[in-house]
Amino acid sequence: MNGDNPDFMDSILQGIHAVYHVITLWTKRSHEHGIKVRDGAEGERMTFSERAESSIEPRERRLRILSEDEIEALYGLPHFSDDERPEYFSIAPAEQRALDQLHSMNSRIYFILQLGYFKSHHLFFVFGLPEVEADARYVQEQYYPGFELTELRITKVTRLKCVFRAKVATDSG
Repeated sequence: MNGDNPDFMDSILQGIHAVYHVITLWTKRSHEHGIKVRDGAEGERMTFSERAESSIEPRERRLRILSEDEIEALYGLPHFSDDERPEYFSIAPAEQRALDQLHSMNSRIYFILQLGYFKSHHLFFVFGLPEVEADARYVQEQYYPGFELTELRITKVTRLKCVFRAKVATDSG
């Protein structure tokens, strides 16, 4: 896999960065022209079905095959038990190489969380510390016991790097 090639990783990350700038520019221009971009408020977590509902007009209701709980179980943020955390938050050698490329402790903890959630659901999530506090505390205590985790804020670019590296690491691992 090309995930071990630094030039390949740099070119992919440059592509992600370029896409981020295009989305940012589009969002800014949309707001300037009065186009609404629907999303949860800053820091607000919307479930998968709430996000779908927010983009559908009332007259365009869809057939519901799955209940809210079933949709959340399939597409929502995983909730691990104490017994499951060691399994999902363990780090293979390829994953460790990707982790070593990150600098801050927050981005490393975020990477390990994304990796564990991807192993479980094969999806990536946007989350804050309050939503994943138990998992984040486990990761911090397991891998970085000297670090005091008070917040889990990272930039969008770093979040995209974490997601990309987690995907590459699981594909090559």
